Amino acid sequence: MLGTPVGASTKGGLEEVAGEAALLVDPYDVDDIAKGIAAIASDPDLRAELRRRGIAQAAKFSIDNYRERVELLYSSLL
Repeated sequence: MLGTPVGASTKGGLEEVAGEAALLVDPYDVDDIAKGIAAIASDPDLRAELRRRGIAQAAKFSIDNYRERVELLYSSLL
């Protein structure tokens, strides 16, 4: 939860983990990657929004949320 704006791949599991908190690019398209980097580098509003979303997204993966999900799972098995 460092507040760093993120660009991530549309392939693999990163899209699911990042959710709406990253600028997604096609990892096989050099132009798309370059546009994503340029967008983050040149747009302070985009950077601020990605920071805000990133902190909220990261909180979903906190140890407390994990503990709650595990407890719910175990209680549903009883």
